[in-house]
Amino acid sequence: MKENRKTSAGFFDVVVEKQTYLNILYLMVSFPLGIAYFIFLTTGLSLGLGLSILFVGLPVIYLVFVISSKLMRFEQKLAEIFLGMRFVYTNETRPRAIGFLRNFRETIFDVDIWRSMMYLIFKFFIGMLIFSIALVLISLSLGLMSVPVLYQLAESGIFIELHGFHGITDYLDLGISPYQESIIWMITGIFLGIASLHIFNLMAFVSGQILHYMSPVQKKIKKEKALILVK
Repeated sequence: MKENRKTSAGFFDVVVEKQTYLNILYLMVSFPLGIAYFIFLTTGLSLGLGLSILFVGLPVIYLVFVISSKLMRFEQKLAEIFLGMRFVYTNETRPRAIGFLRNFRETIFDVDIWRSMMYLIFKFFIGMLIFSIALVLISLSLGLMSVPVLYQLAESGIFIELHGFHGITDYLDLGISPYQESIIWMITGIFLGIASLHIFNLMAFVSGQILHYMSPVQKKIKKEKALILVK
């Protein structure tokens, strides 16, 4: 497997790097996809297990396992597009088992599919964590960068009224005006925003490594194709 595409090492270079925004897009889709995977797996497995007494649930469970394998392949394609990772598929095949029960048994005991399902469930929690961190960083950065605008609106008496705006400067005895303090907060917000981009890149890299770990790590013959990771 190829490593994730690299971004420039400079602190400010991350702003103009195309890969930074590809990483952000990848992180943005992680949360809704994680929710969809979680709902699909919990609903499908619960329904299949509940109906398994009547043997009607066996096809449902089989479909859940098969679709989970396809969803893992979809996740790998997303990583290829957004993160620059590469998953190479060979043309080796093996004959399918004859009969539904044999196919069902082979699918149920396929370790790779179990790993795929574990990853799909884990992605729900990864997506929630990423969404929470991103929401805090974006809100705080934009809030700090907008302080001069809020100050001007307050000075003009429009919409808002700021009380104790210059309390920090009074406490530190910096001898600067409230407007100058608002500029300092704006600059702080800009630096925090750039630092947030580095954090987003790190989260995308960690997400890719988790996908790599949960994917098959050795060459293995599949029913259709064998997935190998190119180092």
